[in-house]
Amino acid sequence: MNRYRDWDELRYSIRSVEKYASGFRNKIQILVNAIADPMEAASATVENPAKIGGRQKPLWLNDDKYTQETVQVLSQEDFFDENEQGCLPTFNSLTIENQIFNTKSDTDRVSTSL
Repeated sequence: MNRYRDWDELRYSIRSVEKYASGFRNKIQILVNAIADPMEAASATVENPAKIGGRQKPLWLNDDKYTQETVQVLSQEDFFDENEQGCLPTFNSLTIENQIFNTKSDTDRVSTSL
């Protein structure tokens, strides 16, 4: 039960970054699990995964313009190619780190044009 309990660490961390590091931070990116369509999830397999119905996000996270400019919510599916999404959801951080180059985010990209 304690494994999934919310101790507000994420909220505290984001507030700390805003207070002490807002001058030199990029967007804060939160990695979440996607939510599958419940009707399809019951019969989903690795070869035939369920369609994504939405993304989890913290209940306390506002959905206003300032928050959208500050925080970007990414799901695991944003990291994996379509043919590799059959292994999701994964709780192995190394698997996700190996796919981080696939994100649609331009927050931490380095431009090579001169």
